Amino acid sequence: MKNLTMGEFRDVCNRIHPKEFVLHSDNQNFKFGELGMGFDLRFSAIDFCLNPDIIYLMIDKSCLQLNKIKHIYERKTSAYRSEYNIVCTGFYDENIETIHTLVLQ
Repeated sequence: MKNLTMGEFRDVCNRIHPKEFVLHSDNQNFKFGELGMGFDLRFSAIDFCLNPDIIYLMIDKSCLQLNKIKHIYERKTSAYRSEYNIVCTGFYDENIETIHTLVLQ
């Protein structure tokens, strides 16, 4: 697994031009099922703020923000899709990390 900077991840997204960006509750390290919920979110665009490190996933008038990004690493790549783990630190406790798996397809 290769660690990427935000700038390198932005370059990857610009190079491969994915048609959609997918966040699915089954691919996250936090088990949303324990809260009685699940999700399958599909976005058509991505934008970056490099200071502070924030990723915006957008579709139509909706936006999801991933912030307090510590690092990004490539999880799995095939001819049709790439998976990246985005590691974020906690808002109240910097020692707590959440990992969000973003699928580019």
